Formats: sequence, C-alpha cells, structure tokens
Amino acid sequence: MLILSRDAFLTRMHCKALSKQGLASLTVRFEGPGQKGVGIRMNGPCGHLLALWITLFTRIAADACLCVLVARQATRQSADDCFWGQAVPFFIAPAVLLALLIGAISNSFPKRRVLVVAAAWCLPATALVILGMSGAGNDFVVRLGLALAGSGAAVYWAAVFGLVPAVARDSRLPPGRVTAAIGSAVWAGLAAGVLLGWNVSSAIAVVLGLNIASLLAALFNQFASDACRRVGWTRAVSFFLSDAVAIARDRQSRKYLLALVVLLAVAISAFVISVLRIPDSEPSERRGALFWELILGCGGAMAGSLLAGAQGHLLRALGLVPYGATLLVAGVVGEATGADARWPCLLLGLAAGLISVPLAANYLSGLLADARGNGAALMNAVGIAVTLALSGLLASLIGQQVVTATAALWSLFLLVAAATAWAWYAFLREALEQLSEIILWPFYRVKVHGPGFEALPRQGPVLIIANHAAWFDPLWLAKVTPRQVTPMMTSVFYDLPILRLLMEKVVHAIRVQASSFRREAPELDLGIEVLDKGGCLVIFPEGFVKRRPEQLLHPFGQGIWRILSQRPDTPVVACWIEGGWGSFTSHCGSPPMVRKRIDWRRPIDIGVDAPQVLNRELLADNRATRKYLMQACLKARSYLGLQSPAENQIKEEDGPEEDNGE
Repeated sequence: MLILSRDAFLTRMHCKALSKQGLASLTVRFEGPGQKGVGIRMNGPCGHLLALWITLFTRIAADACLCVLVARQATRQSADDCFWGQAVPFFIAPAVLLALLIGAISNSFPKRRVLVVAAAWCLPATALVILGMSGAGNDFVVRLGLALAGSGAAVYWAAVFGLVPAVARDSRLPPGRVTAAIGSAVWAGLAAGVLLGWNVSSAIAVVLGLNIASLLAALFNQFASDACRRVGWTRAVSFFLSDAVAIARDRQSRKYLLALVVLLAVAISAFVISVLRIPDSEPSERRGALFWELILGCGGAMAGSLLAGAQGHLLRALGLVPYGATLLVAGVVGEATGADARWPCLLLGLAAGLISVPLAANYLSGLLADARGNGAALMNAVGIAVTLALSGLLASLIGQQVVTATAALWSLFLLVAAATAWAWYAFLREALEQLSEIILWPFYRVKVHGPGFEALPRQGPVLIIANHAAWFDPLWLAKVTPRQVTPMMTSVFYDLPILRLLMEKVVHAIRVQASSFRREAPELDLGIEVLDKGGCLVIFPEGFVKRRPEQLLHPFGQGIWRILSQRPDTPVVACWIEGGWGSFTSHCGSPPMVRKRIDWRRPIDIGVDAPQVLNRELLADNRATRKYLMQACLKARSYLGLQSPAENQIKEEDGPEEDNGE
C-alpha cells in the first residue's frame, strides 16, 4: 500500500507480513525536502525476530560460501585440498584471538550500529579474498582477506547473540524461542552457503550478493530494549575482563557455558570425522555423499532447534539437554559402528539443536543487560576454541595415520558418555519436569493471565500463594512460573515410595505433616530457609484441597503469616487457579480419581496479580494479614473475567476463621 502525503514531503510503503493481523510489517520512510534521513524499520511483535533471522542467515551463508569458494580454488590449483583446512582456521581465528576487542565493541555501541558496520566491513574483506584468488592467486592476500572477513563476522555474531534477551523482550516471545529461531538461521545459512559454494558456477557473484543482503538486512533491525555500556576503550577492555571473571565465578553461567561448549564440540567433531571417512572415489560420488551428510546434519540441527524452541519455559527447556546428550551418544556410536553415516549425522544434528538452544538461552538471559555483548563474545570464543582444538587434533591424528577414524570416534564416545552422565545429574529435575509436562499436555491446557509472572523477580526470594481446588494445582503453577519453585507438599503424597525419593532428592519439596491440628510446624522454618537462599516458595494457605462447591476460599491458616513475619520484605504473588474444581483430581462429586472421567485438554486458567511487599503495620496483625492475602487471591480472579466478592461477602461465605493446621 503506497500513501503519498498532500505536500509530497513523505512517502511510505507499508507491506504486511507473516499474518493478516500484522505480526510483522515492513515500513520504509523517505524524507522529503527540509527533512533528514531515511528510516527503515521492521514493526510488529515478530518483526524484530524476522529481521534478525534474515540478517544472520545471509551472514552465515556468505561466510560459508566464501570458505567453500577458497577451498574450490585451492583444490583446482593443487593435487590435495589441504588449503581447506587452513581456510577455516584463518577465518575463525579472529573470534578467539580478538575476543577481548570484539566484546568491547559489541558491548560499547548500540548493536544495530555494530551489525551495520560489521556487515559493511565484511564486504571489502570478501572482495580482497576474491582479488587474491584471481589469476595465479596470492595465498597471503587470500589469508589476509579471510582474517579480515572473519573478524567482521565475529563482531557480527557477538552482536546478534547478545541481542537475544532484547529481541525476546521487544517481540514478547520467550528467550528460548528467539534462540531457536537464531539457531535455525545459523544451521540453514551454513547448509545454504556450503551447497551454493560447491554447486553454483558463479559463486563469486553469490558471495558478493549475500554480503550485500546481510548489509541491507542489518538496516532493518530496531532494538528498543538493547542496552550498551558507553565507556572509553580502556574501560571497555577492563569491563570485558571483569565480566568474564564474573561469568566464570557464577555457578549457573559456568555450568551452562561448559555444557554448551563440550557437547557441541563433540557433535561437530564427530561430524568432521564422518566427512573425513568418505571414500576417495569419483568427485561426483564424494560430493553426493558430502551433500547428504550436510543436509541431514544441518536439517537435524534445525529440527532440534525448532523442537527445543517449542518449550517456552526457560528453565524447563534445560530438561531437553540430557535427552539431547543421549541422542549424541547414539549418533557417535552409530558413526563408530555403522558403514552408513547418514542416520548418525541426522542424530548428531538433532542432538546439537536440542542441546544448544536451551543452554544458550539460559546463559544469555542470565547476563546483565549491559554485559551481553561481552558474554556473547566470550561464548563464541570459548566454543570455537574448544571445537577447533578437538576437531583439529583428531583430524590431524587421522591424517597422519596415528589413529584410525573409528578409534577417534570411540574416544569421542568416552568423552560424550561422561558428559551425558553429568548432564543427567545436573539437569535431572528439569528432565523429569519436561517429561511430566509432555505426559500432561494431552489432558490440560494451562494459560496464564495478568501481570504477575511477567513482573516476577527472576532472582531473590519470592512467595507464591494460590487457592487449592485440585491435586494438580502445584503442577499447573510450576508449568507457568518462570522460576524453579519449591512446593510445600502434604505427607499423604510426599510419603509415597517412589514419589518420596523424587520429592526429597530431586524436587526438594517441603514435607507438611497431614493432621487436623498441630502446635509445632517445622516445615515453616524450612520454607523460611528457602526464602533466605533466594528461592521461590509455593504455598497453598488454605491448608487442604477444596471440598465444597459453594465455598470459594477457605480461611487461610497462620502459616503464611508466620513466614511473612520472619521475612517481611519478601514479594508475594497472589494467584487464582480456575478450572481445577471438577477436574479428575478434585473432590467434585467424588474423591479425586474416583468415578470420574479422565480430563482431555481441559482448560486451566491462572490469574496472577503483580508482586507486592506487605507493609509492616499490616504484618503486625495476624488476622488482618490473612484476610488481606485472601482478598489478594480473590482479586486475581478479575484477570480471568470473574467477579471478586466483597469483603463482607467473604466473611459470610467462609464462616468463622479457624486454624487449619498449616
């Protein structure tokens, strides 16, 4: 749609994309006389992600096509293709050797500007490589051009990965899905670049065209949530070092980074050995075998990335890492024992996608807003260094006939088996939660409403309270809560043989002794300890599951007040769970799971109020605190379109207050 202003000072072209609702749209604005600049931007909640996908795809494809073009030229000039092994290191080395400078650049300037400048830098560097390959060829010029192009690409990559949390915030998508989209762009660009470089006769034109496309695509990026640290070069370098030390000292960031680096290095090294095992037959046959391995490997990685992105819960997506590592073990064993390397390549790619997306998303989301450029540069540098060292060492040993390819693969098997055992140990809870979510998916559709969980602090103590209408209330809350929760569980379920082991060793739930009245409540001290450690505690203050349909909410027990009186500065998030009453695990009509139909895609809606810290004057009164929290839970009903009864109606409906033994 073209719109001309009456005075012809402004022309706009608005092109809707992705959907009729305008999930993403492209706006190009040309300023007329007396006005400055040309504005190009991508609008809509998914527009930022679409622009970032295009810019990364074209950049990766251009880089891969350039390296293949160099390898083709070297193969034609010499009997062997040893220059191929030199082209990739020259291109990748700047990401490792110049990581400090790359982090300082991507962290000190707006990342949109970094993307544009880096893409513009790569264009003449690519032209220098092409110039060095012309005529008889000049290896020094080619290597210099590769190093320059690689340095620009490394800055580009650091800026893109550093933008993941900002794009997630702007597009209102989970960080895992943004990372999955970026991962699919990386693998698709790699496959497209290699295939174009090997099969297109005019590869030089393709490389230049892809570079121009990456430059143009970078212009379409707008990132309102992007944060940078504007300091001088000396302080920028010192900040990179301090950020690297902080990442190394942080247990979670260190765990995510090491797991990502080691598992991806094994997957890529196994793929490299698979390529080296292709028989030296006719060039067409060798090219065909390489084609299928590349397609299956990159296609599997794309599928794994998109599958991992289907899990919107940032922490629960980590449960895919042990399963992906297990697939990686199967792929390495298949490479070592099977003659056909196609299906093992598919497994290797699928494992790489399942592993990389959740680990990278959690690593990048845990960084400070003004340290993401440094963190992304460090992630790229460490990952490339370890992968290049491992695959280069094994390829060198195989080339010198020190070891066979099969022996190298079995050595990789030992490494990945140990890493997989560690992954199951480190992410066992997330893996079990992921499995339980898959099992419950056909039965319940859980949706969250209201501002509460978006505003919930990602770190520090948080107390979540809710009504209790069914046995599965803790599972439904845990599904939508963006943090790992510690529930308080009655001994009726906690003491079951298998469940007790899981609750005690994996979930670390707090056991609550089931009784009608108790004077001692040691579980309250355990709940306070969870908050002292900065955890997220889930408690149902009613003390037991709802049993009467006419009673909206049973009076809260004293336990919630005792916890808050010890931790008065703890944010409280009040929730209302609608849809549990009448479900398979509720007391509606009969006891839970007795004479009831199994639920099928039953809607469960959770209204969540914004976190609030109760004032100390209110906390000084036991009854007033409990009444206030009851009203807060009932207020959360309004986010579901339900009416909240007035305070006097609550008193009449619920009857006299009582200590429910919590």
